[in-house]
Amino acid sequence: MRSALRISGFVALLIPALFLTIGKSVPATSGNSKRVRFLHIADIHGQLDTHWEYLPEDPSHLHRMGGFARLRTALDERRKTAPGAVFTLDGGDTFQGSAIAATKGEAMIAPLNSLRIDVGTPGNWEFVYGPDVFRKLMSEVREKVTCFNLQDKDTGKRLFAPATVIERNGVRIAFVGVTDSGTTTRQAPVEVRGLDSTRMQGLREFVKALKKREQPDLTVLLDHTGLAPSVQLAHDIPEFDIVLSGHTHERTYKPILVGKSIVVEPGSMGSFVGQLVSRVRSSHTKASDFLENGIGIGGPGERFRVPIVIREIVADGGLQVACAAEGTAPDAALG
Repeated sequence: MRSALRISGFVALLIPALFLTIGKSVPATSGNSKRVRFLHIADIHGQLDTHWEYLPEDPSHLHRMGGFARLRTALDERRKTAPGAVFTLDGGDTFQGSAIAATKGEAMIAPLNSLRIDVGTPGNWEFVYGPDVFRKLMSEVREKVTCFNLQDKDTGKRLFAPATVIERNGVRIAFVGVTDSGTTTRQAPVEVRGLDSTRMQGLREFVKALKKREQPDLTVLLDHTGLAPSVQLAHDIPEFDIVLSGHTHERTYKPILVGKSIVVEPGSMGSFVGQLVSRVRSSHTKASDFLENGIGIGGPGERFRVPIVIREIVADGGLQVACAAEGTAPDAALG
């Protein structure tokens, strides 16, 4: 079944001691349409604790952001308040980048599993501890590891399923995973011994066959290729309705339209959660328009497009944030 898609906002949610939500509930279904929410993280790089972030929108302040306690709280809140199906995705580069390297990534397993992620694709830094540790880490995560272009060099067999199909609350989504194709030619040879990430041939044919066989409402690419390559993939394979990008740590505050496909990337270091809310309608066409009524980060003096309320959240030792005035950005000094 092909479906029309209306995007009701992409959100790069700051994760300091505050959390943003739209102050008006939306029904899960409206007529023949259904709501689906995608929560997307990428490039966490082992950042379990809060840390300082520089925001170009507010260059005069540093912001204390991130931390898995806050990240878990934010994800749980958005799942709880979702007016329909919710899918939580991980774009890779999770196990390297902080002092957890001393544990070869093992310290990340329990916190990552606590986030209740549905589908993930590996990033190039997942291989830093060598192929044996990589396979072990991937076997211990609860998310469904999905990757089209990661194969055993000798046998040619894929290490993971190239796609994962999930049906939830009456919405059927096909997720295709792609990692950085240059990983096994760029990383140190000892890290990627016996692995091959370069085999991208046949991806469009695979996606076409997947859509014909599984009849998903939406087909989503979850990749770790970088924003510019993600835009190119959306151009080359228009069968993707949504491309959830990772790798280059970029924050897209509005969806990038490529034909009738949507491309977004959620930032990095666990400081942000990307949120994409879609309205799926039974139809023979796809709508490329979207409603710009999402939540903006909001630099000094910038105003939100819709009424916003900051909900109080207790996390990380009882930190709380009061409500901001309706229609204004939060104080730049918060966090």
